[in-house]
Amino acid sequence: MKIISVLTFLATFYSATYSQAKIIDSFGYPLYDSVVWHVSHQLSTLDIRDAQQYRLAKKPDGWHVYVIDYLPDSTAEKKDRLFLSLQKHDYLNHAYYSNEKETEKITAQLALLGFNGNDFELMPYYGYAGWTDDIIDHLKDSATLCDQDLFALSRAYAYKSYGFLDNIKSYMNPAQGFHLEDKPNCMSAKQLEEYRKYERLSMETDLRLRKQNPRYETYIGDIYNEYSNEAMTSYLDVAYYQNTKEAANDIKPGLYGPFIISFAKNLLNSCEPNAILFTQGDNDTYPLYYVQASMGFRKDVLVVNINLLSTSRYINFLRLGVYDAKPLPVTLKPEEYSGTNLDYVRKDDKLYSKLLKATSLDLSPAKGLLEKNDVILLDMIGTNLWKRPINFSATMAPEYFLGMEKYLTAEGMTYRLNPDIKSDAQFCYNAPMNVSFNCDYFNKKFEATNWKTQPERDVNVGRMTANYRAVISKTCEALVKEKRLKEAKDLMDMSFSSFPDSVIPLNVFCFTAAEIYFQCGAQKQADEAATLLLNNSITQFETCKSDKSISNDEWNRGMRESLYTMQELLTFYQREFPGGTITKNLETNFQPRKDYYYKEMELRKN
Repeated sequence: MKIISVLTFLATFYSATYSQAKIIDSFGYPLYDSVVWHVSHQLSTLDIRDAQQYRLAKKPDGWHVYVIDYLPDSTAEKKDRLFLSLQKHDYLNHAYYSNEKETEKITAQLALLGFNGNDFELMPYYGYAGWTDDIIDHLKDSATLCDQDLFALSRAYAYKSYGFLDNIKSYMNPAQGFHLEDKPNCMSAKQLEEYRKYERLSMETDLRLRKQNPRYETYIGDIYNEYSNEAMTSYLDVAYYQNTKEAANDIKPGLYGPFIISFAKNLLNSCEPNAILFTQGDNDTYPLYYVQASMGFRKDVLVVNINLLSTSRYINFLRLGVYDAKPLPVTLKPEEYSGTNLDYVRKDDKLYSKLLKATSLDLSPAKGLLEKNDVILLDMIGTNLWKRPINFSATMAPEYFLGMEKYLTAEGMTYRLNPDIKSDAQFCYNAPMNVSFNCDYFNKKFEATNWKTQPERDVNVGRMTANYRAVISKTCEALVKEKRLKEAKDLMDMSFSSFPDSVIPLNVFCFTAAEIYFQCGAQKQADEAATLLLNNSITQFETCKSDKSISNDEWNRGMRESLYTMQELLTFYQREFPGGTITKNLETNFQPRKDYYYKEMELRKN
């Protein structure tokens, strides 16, 4: 790793027009947001204003800006310019451009290219063909690497293996790709060995990092969760590039911690027999395949990752059926969606209206065009004709529902598509609860985590617990409305015992707990819940206030969540217990922090 004087960088970049609390990343490079600001204000001086797309790349000699022409007859990268030199510790151009509208447009364009500041900050090099090799060559022979270097090396190995299969230009030189036929068993023995070599190196590096720092956290959880997902990525890749028998060799025993295993089972158990379950990310997909493949658990459910559904290989894999699950029901033929076919279907295309009509649902997608995964989803609904239940993981983002929100009911940790129920819900989060299903689910099917064997909680455990608590709270609210007070109290008790505050502190996702207990006649539990929520909100607020390293988005979200929780509690206690001890405590703590937040917001705007 090049050793760059931190003091030199601080002196250089602190005086720049754009500055922020954290100026450089752990590799000595100015942060992505800072570089974006400079690029957007200086592009007029670079003589590339007429091009189609701008991109940034973090290379061994510094930050580069270059242009890609996306016209059909041209895929060449153009005008690659070194923009910030590490050797000179400075930007190569200081002439600024003052057209703010054009600057905003360029900044937005840079933000829409599939890269983000987190990726650039995590990697020493990133954003260009060959970054994986540059990282591997730079770090692979070192016996002593810091946590960040080990994680970067692991990701470089992993992305190099992905690049072999998909020939992804932004990962590696396309000439290194395998250029495989779109069919099963398409890799030669040598190619399979090469793919597995880099996947193995990635996982070995994850374990090396885990040994060095068991608490190292990634965006999707602790490092062991990252390792487990990488093992299952290898399994799934081999399953649909080769075959499931060959892929079985990639199933490793003991993957995932108790919490993730329970989450996978609880998600699968939210589905009726023979259901089709749509998921979105790593943590609501790979653990499900793991418990199905290694534990034989709910193999009747067909797990479908909505993002992977944009690739023809994965679609064809699902059309064969997986484990005991029946095949994915689709009418479109493989040649119709192979390669780049049906990557985009515009609103004026006949297929667009045909797909919507076939669902028999009243759908008006907000999208102006459908992407391939949208096309397959709609085709599947129209082909299935409600023969098999269709569920969506509660972790899925709203944009995937294509206007189906009004046909969703919340069942366990999923939303079920139900043509017979049409609500006024505009978002999946507002879908009506299937109270009967949820009561049976939480009483008979739900698997709680054994916290004695679960490692210390990480960011992933916190996020998934928020999903549990939100579903349980909404179910309790529905039970209270139906005057089923004992069932509501019992379910809230189950939530507190399954996810104790001492392990996962109560937060905004269970702000109604105190009111639910009160309505159930459990005043003691109501006050205990309110006190915990208030104390945790104060801690969250003060942490955001004092932590100078967090981003503005994290600061704003943390502040607003804590204030919202306190405000909702205060509204309830002022109504029911004006002048009470808890009411006074809430008043004392809420108003000063609310005033601080709005004052600080104004300062940050200016």
